[in-house]
Amino acid sequence: MDFALRRSSSGPRQFEWRSSLDGFAAAITNFISLNPAINLAAGVLTLPDTASTDTYAGNKLVLFAPSAPGVPNLTLRLYGFQAESSLGQGGLDTPLAFKGTVVVPEPSTAALLAFAAITGAWLARRRKVS
Repeated sequence: MDFALRRSSSGPRQFEWRSSLDGFAAAITNFISLNPAINLAAGVLTLPDTASTDTYAGNKLVLFAPSAPGVPNLTLRLYGFQAESSLGQGGLDTPLAFKGTVVVPEPSTAALLAFAAITGAWLARRRKVS
């Protein structure tokens, strides 16, 4: 996913991407490229402190789509924080661009995964009953 961030001089200095795969609990960290002015530490993107409104483009994040049956959607959230003023502005500057390949498991693979899950649940229940 390609994206550009923008902030006013008093807007949020830090951003995090989070996903629904873990209930938005942890920051996503798999960036493959970032604007040279952005600092990355533990998934937190820190933008420079400037006296004007600036755009930081050229950022690429690798997304891993859900592969488990019954998890058809992926929701992303961009959190902005550490604003220098409650009137500051910041966020995405351009539309998100998604590139790459979507891999859909073959029906036989999906059936095998479902069979393994059901068998595992049955064995776990059987152990508890014994």
